[in-house]
Amino acid sequence: VNFPEIERPTCCCFIYGPGIMYCRNLLKANVLYQCPLCGCIRFGQLWQQPLPAAPHLQTATQRNTSSTSSSNPEEVHVDSPGRRKSPLGIQMLSKSLHEHIFRQEPEISSRVIKRSQKHLRVHGLGQIPGSVLPDVDIQLPPLLGKDIDEHFRTIARAQSEPSLSLAQRLASCVLPPMPRRWKFEPGWTRYDGKEAMKVDYPDDDVLILDVEVCVPESQRPILATAVSDKYWYSWVSKRLTSSVDDFYADMQRKTVLDDMIPLETREGELEPVSGSWQQRLVVGHNVSYDRAMIKEQYLIKGPGTKFLDTLSLHTCVAGQTTTQKILWKNRGGWDAVRTLATEPGRRQNWMSVSSPNSLQEVHWLYVGSKTGEDDRGINKQKRDVFTKGTIKAIRKQFQGLVRYCAEDVYHTHEVLQKVLPLFLQRFPHPVSFAGMLEMGLPYLPVDTSWERYLAAAEYTFQDMEGEMKAKLMALADRACKYIHDQRYESSPWLCNLDWSSKPFRGKAKKKREMKKLLADIEEHYRREKEAFWAGGRRTEGGAGMEERRKPFG
Repeated sequence: VNFPEIERPTCCCFIYGPGIMYCRNLLKANVLYQCPLCGCIRFGQLWQQPLPAAPHLQTATQRNTSSTSSSNPEEVHVDSPGRRKSPLGIQMLSKSLHEHIFRQEPEISSRVIKRSQKHLRVHGLGQIPGSVLPDVDIQLPPLLGKDIDEHFRTIARAQSEPSLSLAQRLASCVLPPMPRRWKFEPGWTRYDGKEAMKVDYPDDDVLILDVEVCVPESQRPILATAVSDKYWYSWVSKRLTSSVDDFYADMQRKTVLDDMIPLETREGELEPVSGSWQQRLVVGHNVSYDRAMIKEQYLIKGPGTKFLDTLSLHTCVAGQTTTQKILWKNRGGWDAVRTLATEPGRRQNWMSVSSPNSLQEVHWLYVGSKTGEDDRGINKQKRDVFTKGTIKAIRKQFQGLVRYCAEDVYHTHEVLQKVLPLFLQRFPHPVSFAGMLEMGLPYLPVDTSWERYLAAAEYTFQDMEGEMKAKLMALADRACKYIHDQRYESSPWLCNLDWSSKPFRGKAKKKREMKKLLADIEEHYRREKEAFWAGGRRTEGGAGMEERRKPFG
């Protein structure tokens, strides 16, 4: 359905936004309309309080018959006393709001105004009457500074502190020496370099934290390590120190707060000892995963702890897009970077100044190998014990696995020392750091239907993934047929793929066995053919059957 004839050829989408037409008498809900000017197709809309149609979109009949419309379509654009408009005729903020926010009127040269007007006329927008709205005069809070920019900077600094100072202090400090032996006791243990002392929780105001989980058995934390500028800490779950291993009972048991890691309260309590929450900062790589294991983060009136993610800092400074991650993997990663670095006269490649998001790759980018050898600096082989092993295996390798967790904490501190100054240099406005802290505190309120939602989502995902794989296999099978007579060269998509194939190379022993088997089969059928032409059909129990079976005996 097309709109009735419109007198002034003005694009409706430019004035009112795509598909928003203020002609209620012409539009009906759930009916598609096509604009004869811009060609956009949109559904009609119903309005609870009908608004008068825009003058330049009204038909002549509507303008003559409407009692609310003005006889002069330009009359609504006449300025009221005190109403501010730009040199281009666009309504601006009211005088009181402008004086409160900007303090003074901007100075615009006549040359810039003329050039803007000419540009609008070239695109047929020079004579478009703008809508006029009543001035808004509200009481705003006083500016915290001389202008609006200083106002937001002041607010952002207040939101960033004391977290920014704590992060800078942690990044500039030298960590205490790592303990050689870790205590195998449930709860928190503090190491001051001389002795190990059991504590309720770390009382430092800034920490680097890393949590490990036994993935095959549950998603509850099994052990954790942390470090401040003074002490090292370790946390061990009761499940790990228990001598009873009931895998099925542990899988079916629901997670409670006592299974989480207490970071600011005693075991079994929900309020801090001092009665008020302390302003603290926890740093980690992909720290949202570690935050999900902290008990206090599930309280409705939670603590004042902020979380700083080195992964997010790296993404802002030298992260990779999805396409770059795929190219990085296909080109060999750091091996390709080292090869490019040895080529004389080679310009710096994007692969040498960025990396994927894992701690291993990020550490290699900013810190590299301290030994100077061709390695990655971080050994992730022990991680398989957490992802594929059992509680019993973790208990057996406790000292080595806690040290692995502590080394991740140490490497996170090394990354923080490099990436935090780069982030503050590239994003000097305090709002950026304040926003980073705010994004580290998301939460999702749920009820008892959450488990059903997860189960339904997982079922839908598995169903759609299976269907997608089946379709991809069918497409791949169809595409493979294009290799005959090199038909893929005629396809604009398939011709860009790598159609080279490698000959099958089996082991020499298997080749000899295959040749012998083929020779035996050939000999068997040769004998069958001779017996057939000789007319001697042999009985099943005779010597002939034994001969026929011999090659396969």
